Amino acid sequence: MIVYAATKQQFLKDNDNDDIEEVILRHYKDATGKNVGSSEIRSWQGSLTYMAKVLRDEGLPSDAGLAIELHIPQSSKRIDFLLTGRDENQAKKAVLIELKLPVPKPVPWRSWLAAKRPTCSVHGQCCRCLVSG
Repeated sequence: MIVYAATKQQFLKDNDNDDIEEVILRHYKDATGKNVGSSEIRSWQGSLTYMAKVLRDEGLPSDAGLAIELHIPQSSKRIDFLLTGRDENQAKKAVLIELKLPVPKPVPWRSWLAAKRPTCSVHGQCCRCLVSG
């Protein structure tokens, strides 16, 4: 099952003229009869907006195919984003893309302070003013 299938040109039009996450949600509901949580919708918004920027590369033909949320039969697995097309020899090609939003790794503030060894004009080499606020 494919939740959303389009050409690069149509995807960019859906992204530019509508909220792409709402387009995908509509297709998802039509295809599955189910709803998704707000975190999934936010994930679509962030990752698909980013993919729209990537797809603006003019080296990628406007008629390149793409599919979103391609569910693999007899499995709970799915492919987030699939690009299809043909190379210069007209051989069929596909690129599977796993979409992940970047999650900044938290840095413990004490480790950061120790690494930066901040100084101040009041306390000299220590960082008491930064720690105590």
